Amino acid sequence: MAVRLVVVAPDDGALLAAASGLQTSPEQRRFALPPAESFPLALADPARTPFVVVDDDVVVGAGVLHAGAAARDADAELAGLLTAAGEDPAAAVLLRSFVIGAGQQGRGLGTAAARAVVALAPAVAPEARIVVLTVNERNHAGLRAYARAGFADVGRYLGGDAGPQRAMTARCG
Repeated sequence: MAVRLVVVAPDDGALLAAASGLQTSPEQRRFALPPAESFPLALADPARTPFVVVDDDVVVGAGVLHAGAAARDADAELAGLLTAAGEDPAAAVLLRSFVIGAGQQGRGLGTAAARAVVALAPAVAPEARIVVLTVNERNHAGLRAYARAGFADVGRYLGGDAGPQRAMTARCG
């Protein structure tokens, strides 16, 4: 498995099409926007960087890094959790809408990609010192994958609309 992340630009038609074609399970759709919905939002916002997860030259997943989304004025609850954990919310980049295609799950790709996200974050957001994410408490596979990738639980987050989540962080570099 040679997972790599590729940042997607507005003119990357082939990558945009491949990401938009990713099939996600109904359960995933409850917790994360599919790339067909998250990428247009990301491409319209300079603080967001969409990326695809590539394994053996096949797009198997996608996500968005969002600089500034954990700042106190953007999400006071998330900023409070980071501060309580000894982290600076201004140095955090939020991983959002992260999905691995339904047919590709269970192969360790999510864990490998989550590790790669931590390396990518400072390249797209130079102020990044940590990556933060929220994952639904019922998403046991996601919780395990993020923990295996080096993310630590920093507390319960109630800011999402799909029920209680865990906020998790990993240090860049």
